[in-house]
Amino acid sequence: MLTAGEYIVGLDLPEGIYQVSIQRGKNSLSIKNRKQSISQYDFYKIDAKEDDNFYKTEEEVHLYQGSYVKIDQGGTMKFVTDCAQMDLMKHPAKNTLKKKIQMTEGKKTAGKDFSAGSYDVICMEGKGSIRTKYTPEGNSYEVSDAYEIEASPDQENIYAYPKKHRQIYFNKGMKVEVPQDMKIVLVPSTNTIPKEMEVYRYY
Repeated sequence: MLTAGEYIVGLDLPEGIYQVSIQRGKNSLSIKNRKQSISQYDFYKIDAKEDDNFYKTEEEVHLYQGSYVKIDQGGTMKFVTDCAQMDLMKHPAKNTLKKKIQMTEGKKTAGKDFSAGSYDVICMEGKGSIRTKYTPEGNSYEVSDAYEIEASPDQENIYAYPKKHRQIYFNKGMKVEVPQDMKIVLVPSTNTIPKEMEVYRYY
């Protein structure tokens, strides 16, 4: 069962062919792997109809070693496989970052205004989308992502935004923009990606 955050195949879950389904609320699911030329982006909703051309309730996906998986919004996703490649699993590295980072409206750059690395992002005030922009080394294109988040989601509303995104990887040089009337805190994640592991996120 996975909620909002970033996950690496071979580190957080094993390679395998998965039946993926929405268990609560709604979510967007992004899967990227440049080695396999995969860039997949789908939307799920718990009460989606069979003839819904936008939202899904479930599908089969092949998650390859080193793939990047991002879950956004406040739903809960279930991943089930009977062919998990446990022999390929890597042990996560313990995160050495200790300092919490308070951020309000404005822009900051990882590696300049705060230490780059893996953080859990928690919304303390407001509601909106935290936006990141990143230009991978040796490339001329820019990668943009948004993380929808809310300080005090209505627990009765199954479509409420999450208060927390776990294990977000802020690469050195990644720009982070917090919208007006929001306050977030970056809390160092318990674990991070080991240096020897290849992750095929960016093309």
